[in-house]
Amino acid sequence: MTEAISTFSSLNLVHDPDLNTKTAEILLGLEYWRDIRGSRVMPSPDDLDAIQIPNSVLPHISLLDIEYLPEKRFHWRLIGTAITSALSRDMTGQYWDEIYSEDILAAWLHTVDVVMQSRRPLRFTAKA
Repeated sequence: MTEAISTFSSLNLVHDPDLNTKTAEILLGLEYWRDIRGSRVMPSPDDLDAIQIPNSVLPHISLLDIEYLPEKRFHWRLIGTAITSALSRDMTGQYWDEIYSEDILAAWLHTVDVVMQSRRPLRFTAKA
């Protein structure tokens, strides 16, 4: 494992399941998600194209890819610049098991479970 990121342990993550925000970028991102979803419960991963996401939304989102072969692994497909600026680090393209300590990895895996079970966009905020 490369250098593990431990700074997340000092963050206070807040889950906002109702997407209770008036932030224009988040509302526009939610509108995009609903548009590509159509009448389905959620869009297919193939429907989600970072190039098509509104420019004002991109800095505020992160996208995750899951690989299943030869084993299940997670890596950041995209981390928006507002997030990377707040973290002072860009982890786009990096695998979780190579960058996170075991406790942080477990917390992120739990977050993925919440997202996958809800089958909808979720909003998390953090304060350092």
